[in-house]
Parts: sequence; structure tokens; C-alpha cells
Amino acid sequence: MSLVNKEPLVSIIIPSYNRAKFLDKAIQSALDQDYPNIEIIISDNHSTDNTTEVANKFVFDKRVKYYLNEENIGLVANFKIATEQRAKGEYISYICSDDFYSNNQFISKALDLVDKYSNVVLVAAKNSTLFDDNNVIVHDQRNDVFQQEFMIGKDVFNLFPKWFFPGWGGVFIHRKKLIGTKAFESQAQSLDYEANLKLMLLGNVAFIKEPSYVWRRHSTQASGTMTFDAQVKNLDFIENTYDFAKKMNAEINLEEWRQQAYLSYVNGAARRSIKRKDELVKFINYIKNDKKIKISFFKSPKLFLLLKLYKNYNKISFLLKIFYPGLYKSIERDIN
Repeated sequence: MSLVNKEPLVSIIIPSYNRAKFLDKAIQSALDQDYPNIEIIISDNHSTDNTTEVANKFVFDKRVKYYLNEENIGLVANFKIATEQRAKGEYISYICSDDFYSNNQFISKALDLVDKYSNVVLVAAKNSTLFDDNNVIVHDQRNDVFQQEFMIGKDVFNLFPKWFFPGWGGVFIHRKKLIGTKAFESQAQSLDYEANLKLMLLGNVAFIKEPSYVWRRHSTQASGTMTFDAQVKNLDFIENTYDFAKKMNAEINLEEWRQQAYLSYVNGAARRSIKRKDELVKFINYIKNDKKIKISFFKSPKLFLLLKLYKNYNKISFLLKIFYPGLYKSIERDIN
């Protein structure tokens, strides 16, 4: 790398709400990055715990900037104001306030890849998962795209949903191009997926194979407790991306892409809704009727059978535990 004043500013954004007990680790992991020209934006969405006290322990460092919203403006709006108004960097990276970087070279490695390849708008590193109940960290063992350093963005887009891009955990983004996707106008909780998919249509993607970001899995996370209405609203990330790609005249089979995106999403959403059977049936019917997605044995036999299993899980879970213990453990981990 060159001298600091010739290096692009990178904004590390930490949106926070009532995560004081985890926040110091998130901030410290940002400060530990070996790339010198960073700013750390803590965007506190009017926390009611001791978040301010924790953040103020770090503001002596001129790289750390703490912003406290006068009221809770909502998750998306907090990301938006932090990205569009508070951050000044050419590039950004997010750390959820209960997560942390596990690689102090993440930012510098990402910038090396931006310099090495053309029109890179996204850099993704492998994630690890910290299970909060037993304090065990499990590293992502997938190789797939992480076997390469660089891919054309549209090629990665076409891999979705067979390969789920890792949200905003361990992702390095060109800030102005992210703003240009208008992802923050989305009402979807999965706006990170929406933004990443749109960015893939605007540029290329690079990969860091080393695990660099730790996602903390615990019971209070929003994705595990989404209601029917929240699930329906979250589907906007698929429709918004589909419409964006159509306007760009992307050379992609978008109808097939949309079908597969919905099938993958309904599988995950249904699995997490096993304990709310009426809601699960309602959601599956909504996907089939309102979104015109075909879910049949002939169109998608595996999903068809899984949905039958999920809807009757309470009756047959003991059989799964005996004959398919691996599947049983996997489902139980998702719903508990």
C-alpha cells in the first residue's frame, strides 16, 4: 500500500441497538484492522441500555465517531443514515453490533483485490458462526466460489440462490454504487441480499478465502422470529432485484431466476415456521397464489416433500430422530 493520504478512506459502519454487551468486541475488531485510513461509524438507534457508555470508551480514538439517534428510526433507516450521511469513505464495510471481524487484514486484503481486478464493487470473505449457547465457533467449510479470487458479477448473480451470498457480514462495498442501487428504499429485512444482488449487475466480485467475520447466532435475532406479515414484506428483496435486472436488460433468464429464488426462500422460511403450522400453510399458499410460484412434485420434488414434512413435523419428528438423526438435528437447530 502507498502513503495514507493516497489510500482511500474506508468507513466501517456499526449499526447498533441495545447490544451493549457485545459492542466493545465489534468496535475493537474494527480498530485492530491493519489498514490505517479508516473511520468507524457507530450508529446507535436510540438504545436504552448502556450502549453510550460502551461507545464512549472508544471515542478518544479519532477514527471512532459515535452517533446517537434522537429516536428509534427503524433498522433500515439507521443503515441508510449511517451509509449515506455519516460515512464519508469511498468504500464501506458493516459489522453488526453483536458480530466482529476475525481477520485483522480483512480491509487491506479487500483493497488489494480492488486494485488487482477490474470494476470490483463487492469483496466477500468467508464467515464463521459463533453459537452463543455453547460459545463454539464453526468455520465455513465451503469452497465453491471461494476457490477463486475474482468472478464476473453477473456470473455470481446467476449462482443465487444455489449459493447464498453472505449478506453484509465480511463484505466490502463501493459506497456510492451501493447508494445507487436504492436498496435502502426497500422494506425487506433482507435488503443486504437485495443490495448485493443489484451490485453484482453493476460490477464484479472478489473473494477472500480466509474466515474474516464472525456472525453470532442467538435467540433474539429477527430472522428467526419473523411473522407472516414480515415474511411477506421481506419477499420484496426478490421482486425489487428482479425489476432492477429487467430495467438493466441483464442477459439472464430472469423468470427462471425468480422461480428458483422463491423456492429457496420458501424452504428456509417454512423450516423456521414449523412451530407455527397455520402461519406456515398460509405463507406457502401465498407464495403459490399471489406470487404465481409453482410448487409441485414434478416442478420441485425435493421442496414439495420437505414442505409436506414441515407441515407434519410435530407428528413425525420422532421418526426423523430415529431414522434421519442428521436432518432432525439440523431442523431442531433452526427452529429452537
